[in-house]
Amino acid sequence: MKFLLAFAVLTHCLFICLDAPSILGAEGKDKKGTSLKKERLPEVVVTASRVETPTSEVPASVTVIKSEDLKALGARPVSEALKKKVEGVDVVETAGFLNPTQWVSLRGMSWSQNRTAILLDGVPLNNPNSGVVKWNSISATSLDRMEVVRGPFSSLYGSSAMGGVINLITRKPTKPFGVEFSSAAGEWETFSESFSLETKKGRLGFLTDVSYLNSAGYNAAPRHLRTPFDKDRDTEQQRYMGKLFFDVTGNSSVSLGLRYSHWDYGLGRKFFFMSGENLTPTLNFERKGERIGILATLYAANEKEKITLDTSPFNFKNSVTNIDNEWYGGNLTLSASLTSWNRIVGGVETKLGWAKSVDDFKRKVRRRQGEGSQNLYGIYLEDQLRLAEGRLVFSLGGRYEWVTNFDGLSLDTDISASPTNHKSKSWSNFSPRGGVVFQATDNTLLRASIGQGFRVPTLFELYKTTRVSRTRISEANPQLGPETSTTYEIGAEHWFLPSLMGKVSFYYTEMEDFIFSVTKGKVGSDTISQGQNAGKVIIKGAEPALKYDINNNWALFGSFTYNESRFKDVPLNRVLEGNFLPYSPWQKWNLGASYKNPAVIDADVTGHFIGRQYGNDLNTQPVHNYFVADLKLSRQVNEHAGLFLNVENLLDKHYQAVKDFNAPGFFVMGGIDLKF
Repeated sequence: MKFLLAFAVLTHCLFICLDAPSILGAEGKDKKGTSLKKERLPEVVVTASRVETPTSEVPASVTVIKSEDLKALGARPVSEALKKKVEGVDVVETAGFLNPTQWVSLRGMSWSQNRTAILLDGVPLNNPNSGVVKWNSISATSLDRMEVVRGPFSSLYGSSAMGGVINLITRKPTKPFGVEFSSAAGEWETFSESFSLETKKGRLGFLTDVSYLNSAGYNAAPRHLRTPFDKDRDTEQQRYMGKLFFDVTGNSSVSLGLRYSHWDYGLGRKFFFMSGENLTPTLNFERKGERIGILATLYAANEKEKITLDTSPFNFKNSVTNIDNEWYGGNLTLSASLTSWNRIVGGVETKLGWAKSVDDFKRKVRRRQGEGSQNLYGIYLEDQLRLAEGRLVFSLGGRYEWVTNFDGLSLDTDISASPTNHKSKSWSNFSPRGGVVFQATDNTLLRASIGQGFRVPTLFELYKTTRVSRTRISEANPQLGPETSTTYEIGAEHWFLPSLMGKVSFYYTEMEDFIFSVTKGKVGSDTISQGQNAGKVIIKGAEPALKYDINNNWALFGSFTYNESRFKDVPLNRVLEGNFLPYSPWQKWNLGASYKNPAVIDADVTGHFIGRQYGNDLNTQPVHNYFVADLKLSRQVNEHAGLFLNVENLLDKHYQAVKDFNAPGFFVMGGIDLKF
């Protein structure tokens, strides 16, 4: 009842903001009576409703990153495109693409990856151990686009979709035969290659993509902290993907995919390195119909990682950690367009996860272990109403989720020779969401929404004590419970000129039982922290953006993110109240200009600013603001060959994105693209 009341009030306020002519449907015209908005096909996304929906009918802030921007990354992680192209995104990485993990989060929910759902063709990539996503396992050249939907979407995607959803969508073969090859070389003895082949004959299609990256890297340790054992952070990465497509009928298809990746990283010290691999087969069925649509997905993911860890004074191997993740599941989504003005989407989903993490110490007989299983079952429904000839769109839905944790085990032989077996736990939650979109004039679109988010603790948070950095140990907490959120959002999109579009979103989020790693104290030189349901967090912000296509060659864009994420009520540690969440900068902006002239050159220059933030919950470790400029140049030599040059950190700015780790300096990489 509280949710429905808030939704009604929010919707009513939206209409009050409109003038009478707009409500009656008057179109936006210039002084000559001409519509300002360009005639164009509406952009369609699948993530916001699990089925194809025009962005003009989505009551949420949506960004689509196209294939050309993703392919420009070469063999680097696709998360690189997010921090320069999308407002409201935080990408935390200690050493750029040389970092094994990029923590990506939306809407200021700290740097924890597990509050943003990451999908690849609808398959969840967040592993059950910690919710972390291995962005380096995804080939950018295999993708058609990346859809970013901001705001709580637990109503469709369940646990982890508190801040939003990022869905990576694989391209489909369209040519009888096509081959693409790219090779590049750059600073730090960095080399990358990618190869893709596609074929489509009759009903049968096939796509394969292979990419490779090798770099000697650089030394990320600040000079005042360096030891004789600090070294360059190097990496070697391989990715393989194959997908077979079969058109069953004119509007239905089946695809069978297999993705494999392997990575090796030197983490900056002689006895600190990691390796890992991921293998994921998938099976998809899709039927598109005027009245009835079906989308079904099955997957089985297996991920293994081995980490060799040192400890101060970093002159020996302290431990070897082996992490095993397995998650299996499926999703069935049905859509029914009962009339031209009503569509219902519903479905069921399950994700069965298991994880085991074992630390074996080398200098003494000691084993530290965490293990457990977590099964999630969800059922969801969303109803969309299109009124006033499609100018007014209402959507209301929700998801009920059951979560069971079992076979939980913790062990530290320094404390006890026998493991602690934890009792099974079960949780259930209903996450509603409602929204409205109103095409106020031909040039102005308004939207409002309210939604609730939900996240259960990960197996790592529940059962595994481990060293997370050179000076910090995180303790397990089997008593953790779920966290919830409620988000209110309003937004607008307006065409000022046929080629000038602006948009803005305002949001306010209240988080309850916020799971956070709270500092408990020190043991020797180590800081001890533990994940706890710390209390209440308030997040508020604004995301304005502009895009101006000056002519057929020139374009400008700019976006700004203001975000304030603060602890509000923390009974466990009142000192934190009023403090900012770590690695949640309260100012970010992106500026860019592009020049497109295939006969001469294509050029893009972008600027990326990150404001002041803090590296800990006590706000005693400031991470200072920084500005980075990048340049991309490309030239199509002929229909089959092109050259490119990418320059990152053009001004060679010295900065730290993460406390006590120097970010990459000036980096240049160039190469050739071949297409047949």
